Amino acid sequence: MESMACAHPWPETTRPAVYRPRRPKETAFYRLVEDNLETFLVQANDPLCAASPSVPSYAERALRDFLTCGLPGEGFCRAVCRRCGREMVIGFSCQHRCPCPSCATKKMAVTGAKLVDDVIPEVPVRMWTLTLPKRLRFFLDKDEKVLDGTGRILAGEVERFLRQLAGIEDGRCGTVQFIQWGASRDLRRHVHYHQLSTDGVFVVGLDGSVSFREVRPPTPEEIKAVEQRLAARVLRLFVRHEHLEKDEAEKMKAWEFSGFSLDASVAVEADDRKGLERLVRYCARANFVASNVTYLPDRQQVIYRLPKPD
Repeated sequence: MESMACAHPWPETTRPAVYRPRRPKETAFYRLVEDNLETFLVQANDPLCAASPSVPSYAERALRDFLTCGLPGEGFCRAVCRRCGREMVIGFSCQHRCPCPSCATKKMAVTGAKLVDDVIPEVPVRMWTLTLPKRLRFFLDKDEKVLDGTGRILAGEVERFLRQLAGIEDGRCGTVQFIQWGASRDLRRHVHYHQLSTDGVFVVGLDGSVSFREVRPPTPEEIKAVEQRLAARVLRLFVRHEHLEKDEAEKMKAWEFSGFSLDASVAVEADDRKGLERLVRYCARANFVASNVTYLPDRQQVIYRLPKPD
Protein backbone atom coordinates (compact mmCIF):
# COMPACT_ATOMS: atom_id res chain seq x y z
CA MET A 1 0.00 0.00 0.00
CA GLU A 2 1.17 3.49 -0.77
CA SER A 3 1.46 6.44 1.57
CA MET A 4 -1.79 8.40 1.58
CA ALA A 5 -2.37 12.12 1.94
CA CYS A 6 -5.40 14.26 1.21
CA ALA A 7 -5.32 15.54 -2.40
CA HIS A 8 -7.33 18.62 -1.51
CA PRO A 9 -5.17 21.74 -1.01
CA TRP A 10 -4.62 22.57 2.68
CA PRO A 11 -3.12 25.69 4.28
CA GLU A 12 0.47 25.09 5.33
CA THR A 13 -0.36 25.61 9.01
CA THR A 14 -3.08 22.92 9.03
CA ARG A 15 -1.71 20.39 6.55
CA PRO A 16 -2.48 16.87 7.85
CA ALA A 17 0.17 14.24 8.36
CA VAL A 18 0.72 11.61 5.68
CA TYR A 19 -0.60 8.15 6.58
CA ARG A 20 1.96 5.44 5.87
CA PRO A 21 0.53 1.94 6.25
CA ARG A 22 2.59 -0.50 8.27
CA ARG A 23 4.15 -3.52 6.63
CA PRO A 24 4.56 -5.87 9.60
CA LYS A 25 5.47 -8.91 7.49
CA GLU A 26 8.58 -7.13 6.28
CA THR A 27 10.05 -6.76 9.79
CA ALA A 28 12.62 -9.16 11.23
CA PHE A 29 10.68 -9.65 14.46
CA TYR A 30 7.51 -10.66 12.62
CA ARG A 31 9.41 -13.26 10.57
CA LEU A 32 11.06 -14.54 13.75
CA VAL A 33 7.71 -15.11 15.49
CA GLU A 34 6.04 -16.50 12.36
CA ASP A 35 8.80 -19.04 11.72
CA ASN A 36 9.29 -20.25 15.30
CA LEU A 37 6.08 -19.75 17.29
CA GLU A 38 4.63 -23.25 16.88
CA THR A 39 7.94 -24.96 17.62
CA PHE A 40 8.46 -22.74 20.65
CA LEU A 41 5.00 -23.51 22.07
CA VAL A 42 5.39 -27.27 21.58
CA GLN A 43 8.77 -27.36 23.28
CA ALA A 44 7.83 -24.95 26.09
CA ASN A 45 4.66 -26.88 26.95
CA ASP A 46 6.14 -30.36 26.56
CA PRO A 47 5.19 -32.33 29.73
CA LEU A 48 8.54 -34.12 29.58
CA CYS A 49 10.30 -30.76 30.04
CA ALA A 50 7.95 -29.04 32.49
CA ALA A 51 5.42 -30.14 35.07
CA SER A 52 2.95 -27.54 33.78
CA PRO A 53 2.75 -25.37 30.65
CA SER A 54 5.40 -22.67 30.87
CA VAL A 55 3.65 -20.33 28.40
CA PRO A 56 0.50 -18.81 29.92
CA SER A 57 -2.61 -18.75 27.74
CA TYR A 58 -2.63 -14.94 27.63
CA ALA A 59 0.96 -14.90 26.35
CA GLU A 60 0.18 -17.42 23.60
CA ARG A 61 -2.91 -15.40 22.63
CA ALA A 62 -0.84 -12.19 22.44
CA LEU A 63 1.76 -13.85 20.21
CA ARG A 64 -0.88 -15.27 17.87
CA ASP A 65 -2.74 -11.97 17.71
CA PHE A 66 0.51 -10.17 16.91
CA LEU A 67 0.78 -12.20 13.70
CA THR A 68 -2.57 -10.74 12.56
CA CYS A 69 -1.98 -7.15 13.68
CA GLY A 70 -2.26 -4.57 10.90
CA LEU A 71 -2.99 -7.12 8.17
CA PRO A 72 -6.06 -6.16 6.08
CA GLY A 73 -6.70 -9.84 5.38
CA GLU A 74 -7.45 -10.31 9.09
CA GLY A 75 -9.94 -7.44 9.25
CA PHE A 76 -9.93 -3.78 8.38
CA CYS A 77 -11.85 -0.54 8.32
CA ARG A 78 -12.20 1.79 5.36
CA ALA A 79 -11.47 5.47 5.92
CA VAL A 80 -12.71 8.16 3.55
CA CYS A 81 -11.51 11.77 3.42
CA ARG A 82 -14.50 14.13 3.46
CA ARG A 83 -12.56 16.80 1.64
CA CYS A 84 -11.22 14.90 -1.38
CA GLY A 85 -13.07 11.57 -1.28
CA ARG A 86 -9.88 9.50 -1.23
CA GLU A 87 -10.20 6.15 0.51
CA MET A 88 -7.74 4.00 2.41
CA VAL A 89 -7.84 0.63 4.14
CA ILE A 90 -6.56 0.39 7.72
CA GLY A 91 -5.94 -3.04 9.23
CA PHE A 92 -7.22 -3.78 12.72
CA SER A 93 -4.64 -3.77 15.52
CA CYS A 94 -4.17 -6.54 18.08
CA GLN A 95 -4.16 -4.01 20.98
CA HIS A 96 -1.55 -5.95 22.95
CA ARG A 97 1.15 -3.88 24.63
CA CYS A 98 3.52 -6.81 24.36
CA PRO A 99 4.89 -8.17 22.08
CA CYS A 100 3.44 -5.89 19.39
CA PRO A 101 5.74 -2.86 18.89
CA SER A 102 3.11 -0.85 17.01
CA CYS A 103 0.40 -1.23 19.64
CA ALA A 104 2.90 -0.63 22.45
CA THR A 105 4.00 2.64 20.85
CA LYS A 106 0.41 3.72 20.33
CA LYS A 107 -0.50 2.97 23.95
CA MET A 108 2.57 4.90 25.11
CA ALA A 109 1.60 7.95 23.03
CA VAL A 110 -2.07 7.81 24.04
CA THR A 111 -1.17 7.44 27.73
CA GLY A 112 1.15 10.43 27.57
CA ALA A 113 -1.40 12.64 25.82
CA LYS A 114 -4.28 11.56 28.08
CA LEU A 115 -2.46 12.12 31.38
CA VAL A 116 -1.03 15.50 30.34
CA ASP A 117 -4.21 16.84 28.73
CA ASP A 118 -6.88 15.49 31.09
CA VAL A 119 -5.41 14.15 34.34
CA ILE A 120 -2.27 15.86 35.65
CA PRO A 121 -2.79 19.55 36.53
CA GLU A 122 -0.21 22.25 35.90
CA VAL A 123 1.88 21.59 38.98
CA PRO A 124 5.49 20.36 39.33
CA VAL A 125 5.87 16.59 39.06
CA ARG A 126 8.67 14.30 40.29
CA MET A 127 9.44 10.71 39.30
CA TRP A 128 10.15 8.24 42.11
CA THR A 129 11.80 4.99 40.98
CA LEU A 130 11.84 1.96 43.28
CA THR A 131 13.97 -1.14 42.79
CA LEU A 132 13.85 -4.13 45.13
CA PRO A 133 16.55 -6.68 46.04
CA LYS A 134 17.01 -9.47 43.52
CA ARG A 135 15.82 -12.15 45.93
CA LEU A 136 12.43 -10.39 46.21
CA ARG A 137 11.83 -9.64 42.52
CA PHE A 138 10.83 -13.25 41.77
CA PHE A 139 7.87 -12.95 44.13
CA LEU A 140 6.75 -9.66 42.58
CA ASP A 141 6.53 -11.53 39.30
CA LYS A 142 4.54 -14.43 40.76
CA ASP A 143 2.35 -12.93 43.50
CA GLU A 144 -0.08 -10.15 42.59
CA LYS A 145 -0.74 -9.37 46.24
CA VAL A 146 2.86 -8.43 47.02
CA LEU A 147 3.14 -6.66 43.66
CA ASP A 148 0.12 -4.50 44.46
CA GLY A 149 1.04 -4.14 48.13
CA THR A 150 4.54 -2.89 47.34
CA GLY A 151 3.11 -0.27 45.01
CA ARG A 152 0.69 0.90 47.70
CA ILE A 153 3.52 1.18 50.21
CA LEU A 154 5.55 3.29 47.78
CA ALA A 155 2.61 5.63 47.15
CA GLY A 156 1.86 5.91 50.86
CA GLU A 157 5.43 6.65 51.95
CA VAL A 158 5.92 9.31 49.27
CA GLU A 159 2.68 11.03 50.27
CA ARG A 160 3.64 10.85 53.95
CA PHE A 161 6.99 12.49 53.15
CA LEU A 162 5.38 15.26 51.07
CA ARG A 163 2.94 15.99 53.88
CA GLN A 164 5.85 16.38 56.28
CA LEU A 165 7.65 18.77 53.92
CA ALA A 166 4.51 20.84 53.42
CA GLY A 167 3.62 20.77 57.12
CA ILE A 168 0.03 19.73 56.28
CA GLU A 169 -1.18 16.51 57.88
CA ASP A 170 -4.28 16.06 55.70
CA GLY A 171 -2.72 17.12 52.39
CA ARG A 172 -3.02 14.75 49.45
CA CYS A 173 -0.59 14.29 46.58
CA GLY A 174 -1.52 13.17 43.09
CA THR A 175 0.14 9.95 41.96
CA VAL A 176 0.28 7.84 38.80
CA GLN A 177 2.21 4.59 39.09
CA PHE A 178 3.72 2.39 36.37
CA ILE A 179 5.11 -1.10 36.80
CA GLN A 180 7.96 -1.97 34.47
CA TRP A 181 8.58 -5.67 33.97
CA GLY A 182 12.01 -5.68 32.41
CA ALA A 183 15.28 -3.85 31.93
CA SER A 184 15.47 -2.20 28.50
CA ARG A 185 19.28 -2.19 28.55
CA ASP A 186 19.68 -5.98 28.59
CA LEU A 187 16.18 -7.60 28.43
CA ARG A 188 16.48 -9.21 31.86
CA ARG A 189 13.29 -9.77 33.86
CA HIS A 190 13.43 -6.89 36.32
CA VAL A 191 10.22 -5.76 38.01
CA HIS A 192 10.44 -2.17 39.27
CA TYR A 193 8.22 0.86 39.80
CA HIS A 194 8.07 4.31 38.24
CA GLN A 195 5.81 6.70 40.13
CA LEU A 196 4.92 10.22 39.04
CA SER A 197 3.86 12.29 42.04
CA THR A 198 3.04 15.96 42.37
CA ASP A 199 5.89 17.88 44.01
CA GLY A 200 3.61 19.05 46.77
CA VAL A 201 0.16 18.39 48.22
CA PHE A 202 -3.39 19.52 47.54
CA VAL A 203 -5.36 21.08 50.38
CA VAL A 204 -9.12 21.49 50.63
CA GLY A 205 -10.18 24.77 52.26
CA LEU A 206 -13.14 25.36 54.55
CA ASP A 207 -15.11 26.75 51.62
CA GLY A 208 -14.42 23.63 49.54
CA SER A 209 -11.80 25.26 47.32
CA VAL A 210 -8.67 23.28 46.47
CA SER A 211 -5.19 24.80 46.56
CA PHE A 212 -1.75 23.35 45.90
CA ARG A 213 1.18 23.68 48.30
CA GLU A 214 4.48 23.17 46.47
CA VAL A 215 7.44 21.78 48.41
CA ARG A 216 11.18 22.07 47.96
CA PRO A 217 13.18 19.25 46.30
CA PRO A 218 14.08 16.40 48.66
CA THR A 219 17.67 16.04 49.82
CA PRO A 220 19.61 12.76 49.37
CA GLU A 221 19.40 12.19 53.13
CA GLU A 222 15.61 12.59 53.09
CA ILE A 223 15.24 10.20 50.15
CA LYS A 224 17.38 7.66 52.01
CA ALA A 225 15.14 7.97 55.06
CA VAL A 226 12.03 7.35 52.93
CA GLU A 227 13.78 4.35 51.36
CA GLN A 228 14.55 2.85 54.78
CA ARG A 229 10.95 3.25 56.03
CA LEU A 230 9.66 1.81 52.77
CA ALA A 231 12.07 -1.15 52.90
CA ALA A 232 10.99 -2.05 56.43
CA ARG A 233 7.32 -2.09 55.42
CA VAL A 234 7.97 -4.09 52.24
CA LEU A 235 9.94 -6.71 54.16
CA ARG A 236 7.06 -7.06 56.65
CA LEU A 237 4.72 -7.49 53.67
CA PHE A 238 6.83 -10.34 52.29
CA VAL A 239 6.94 -11.98 55.72
CA ARG A 240 3.13 -11.82 56.01
CA HIS A 241 2.78 -13.53 52.64
CA GLU A 242 5.31 -16.21 53.66
CA HIS A 243 7.90 -15.32 51.04
CA LEU A 244 10.48 -14.52 53.75
CA GLU A 245 11.21 -15.80 57.20
CA LYS A 246 11.11 -13.16 59.93
CA ASP A 247 14.78 -13.62 60.83
CA GLU A 248 15.76 -13.30 57.16
CA ALA A 249 13.89 -10.01 56.94
CA GLU A 250 15.66 -8.71 60.06
CA LYS A 251 19.03 -9.63 58.56
CA MET A 252 18.19 -7.78 55.34
CA LYS A 253 17.19 -4.68 57.31
CA ALA A 254 20.58 -4.71 59.02
CA TRP A 255 22.58 -4.88 55.78
CA GLU A 256 24.34 -1.69 54.77
CA PHE A 257 23.39 -2.35 51.14
CA SER A 258 20.04 -4.10 51.33
CA GLY A 259 19.27 -3.96 47.61
CA PHE A 260 16.44 -1.46 47.97
CA SER A 261 16.96 1.62 45.81
CA LEU A 262 14.78 4.74 45.68
CA ASP A 263 15.59 7.54 43.26
CA ALA A 264 13.86 10.92 42.97
CA SER A 265 16.32 12.93 40.91
CA VAL A 266 14.05 13.55 37.89
CA ALA A 267 11.44 16.32 38.03
CA VAL A 268 9.62 18.66 35.64
CA GLU A 269 8.35 22.17 36.27
CA ALA A 270 4.67 23.05 36.24
CA ASP A 271 4.83 24.85 32.88
CA ASP A 272 6.90 22.17 31.11
CA ARG A 273 4.02 20.16 29.65
CA LYS A 274 6.09 18.76 26.78
CA GLY A 275 8.71 17.59 29.25
CA LEU A 276 5.97 15.97 31.35
CA GLU A 277 4.60 14.13 28.34
CA ARG A 278 8.08 12.82 27.52
CA LEU A 279 8.41 11.63 31.12
CA VAL A 280 5.03 9.86 31.02
CA ARG A 281 6.01 8.20 27.75
CA TYR A 282 9.25 7.04 29.32
CA CYS A 283 7.33 5.44 32.20
CA ALA A 284 4.80 3.81 29.84
CA ARG A 285 7.32 2.59 27.27
CA ALA A 286 7.81 -1.03 26.26
CA ASN A 287 11.14 -2.55 27.28
CA PHE A 288 11.52 -4.50 24.07
CA VAL A 289 12.39 -2.65 20.84
CA ALA A 290 11.48 -4.78 17.82
CA SER A 291 13.57 -2.69 15.42
CA ASN A 292 16.69 -3.81 17.33
CA VAL A 293 16.12 -7.43 16.26
CA THR A 294 18.12 -9.01 13.45
CA TYR A 295 16.87 -12.43 12.34
CA LEU A 296 19.21 -14.74 10.42
CA PRO A 297 17.22 -17.93 9.73
CA ASP A 298 19.93 -19.50 7.56
CA ARG A 299 22.35 -19.35 10.48
CA GLN A 300 19.63 -20.01 13.07
CA GLN A 301 20.66 -16.84 14.86
CA VAL A 302 18.80 -13.95 16.46
CA ILE A 303 20.73 -10.79 17.29
CA TYR A 304 19.33 -8.11 19.58
CA ARG A 305 21.15 -4.77 19.56
CA LEU A 306 21.23 -3.30 23.04
CA PRO A 307 20.41 0.44 23.24
CA LYS A 308 23.17 1.01 25.78
CA PRO A 309 25.77 -1.76 25.43
CA ASP A 310 28.30 -2.08 28.24
